[in-house]
Amino acid sequence: SAAMNKLKNEGCLPGVSDLIIFEPRDKYSAMFLEMKRATGGVVSENQEWFLAQVEPRGGYGVVAHGYEEAKELIDEYLSWDKK
Repeated sequence: SAAMNKLKNEGCLPGVSDLIIFEPRDKYSAMFLEMKRATGGVVSENQEWFLAQVEPRGGYGVVAHGYEEAKELIDEYLSWDKK
């Protein structure tokens, strides 16, 4: 789409997680959260690639299906000891 091409031209990387929490916890430097609908949400190939790059670089990457799961994952991450 024209909007996607504009974002790419501005330097946006397809597949980047929806939410990034720059708060170090445990062995991780940040949390990368990809949001999907509670039912029927599918992770794209670009999103899978991006999440696969996160952990080797010190990040914690996860997919949440719906608000409740996202809230649980964020609360869990933030409850870990600080780095």
